[in-house]
Amino acid sequence: MAELPPFIQQQFVDIGNGHQLHVAEYGCLKGPALLYLHGGPGAGCSRNEVNLFVGTPFHLYFVDQRGAGRSRPSGCLLNNTVMDLVADIETLRCVFGVEKWYLAGGSFGATLAWLYSGLYPSRVRAQVLWGMFIPSKIGINWLYGPNGVSQFFNAQYARFIDVNEPVIYAGSKTVLSQADTHQGSTATIAIDHLMCAYQHALNHHDPQVVENAVHQWLMWECALAQPSQFMGEVAQALSCVQIGHHYVQQHFFDVYSQFKALGGDIKASTVLIQGEHDWVCPEHILTAFTENCGHQSLEYQHVSAGYHALADQRVFQAVTQAIQRLYNTTSELS
Repeated sequence: MAELPPFIQQQFVDIGNGHQLHVAEYGCLKGPALLYLHGGPGAGCSRNEVNLFVGTPFHLYFVDQRGAGRSRPSGCLLNNTVMDLVADIETLRCVFGVEKWYLAGGSFGATLAWLYSGLYPSRVRAQVLWGMFIPSKIGINWLYGPNGVSQFFNAQYARFIDVNEPVIYAGSKTVLSQADTHQGSTATIAIDHLMCAYQHALNHHDPQVVENAVHQWLMWECALAQPSQFMGEVAQALSCVQIGHHYVQQHFFDVYSQFKALGGDIKASTVLIQGEHDWVCPEHILTAFTENCGHQSLEYQHVSAGYHALADQRVFQAVTQAIQRLYNTTSELS
């Protein structure tokens, strides 16, 4: 059995604006550079994700994004936007002296990879992405609104919107009920009210209210990522939810128009893996986007019965095989 890529070192990289990114390196010191982009926003890297690269000779860079994981300050929302995170990728490339690197990332990490590879096409050799989140109104409304995936997870959504801030929630509940039969702007208003309720709960003077809000947020995400699976302890749970909430509340900083426009600028061959039962970043939203994205070197892989999380063995296997094929293909060309 092949062994895990060995640990090389870890360090903090000061990227300015008060942020220090935690970077852990694994694999072969002289191997081709590969940057791993975690999801979330705010999830941070997990040591378990190194399992994706068993048997490959990459020099792996696992980076916790601003405020996430072990990066400092934990949960910091200042100077923490989508484009800040994309700029950090290029900063790190320069810091580590990498001319070009491979990218691998899932969910929101795939979103960042798409943006970076479009803005810096000469810096990405190839990339493997899975469960890519589309940061559009449709993508956001699907996840957090009353007329998206909530229609399939009624009980879980009812718990998600039951935030312990009665005054705030009373207003949001009215809007949520009105939004049941409407689309677009009404759903966005409902989400804004819900995010306002979570903001009050996450900053509440009572630690129990904060803890309940964190738990409800994570349980909603877990229910969608891999239904019927137990959610274990989440490292840095509060910072994860604070950052995730921040991005939703800001509508992912209205980055969709740029996200959409960059598809034709991406030069790197891209494998895009999608689980059939991905409730977080569903196939119908992704395929509608890719049909007219303009990316000429895009390979789409459908995973039958696959979910969103890497804990799903079907998705995990598809990603590991794509990463192995990525290296094999580039090795044959070198």
